[in-house]
Amino acid sequence: MQNLPTTLYNVASVVQLEQLAIQQHNIPAYTLMQRAGKAVFEVIKADYSRCKNILVVCGGGNNAGDGYVVARLLRLADYDISVVSLSDPEKLQNEARQAWQDWCEVGHNYHADTAYIKKAGVIVDALLGT
Repeated sequence: MQNLPTTLYNVASVVQLEQLAIQQHNIPAYTLMQRAGKAVFEVIKADYSRCKNILVVCGGGNNAGDGYVVARLLRLADYDISVVSLSDPEKLQNEARQAWQDWCEVGHNYHADTAYIKKAGVIVDALLGT
């Protein structure tokens, strides 16, 4: 995990950077979400490739969308992946909903309970964000 960045950003800074990317650089919000998910996927692939079970825990906001992007990429790379949705994914909006729909297209499974935590080698927290 030595490749992880050490710089931390507060919520206001992240929101400002995202808006700058979207408005001034014309980067779609869903592209930013996909890039965030891909970054997490790359860390898992590099540092946890031997893990057999990966769990993504999603909430009901945009951070859930990041989680669904990660889950989809892991599934496409043949990882054993489970998703626990603590909120109804049907109620997701905008980019998060698109990420969930993309996850559904690759043969999704999601659960409303946390029994899967016990067998997970890696847990991706996609509950809270900005």
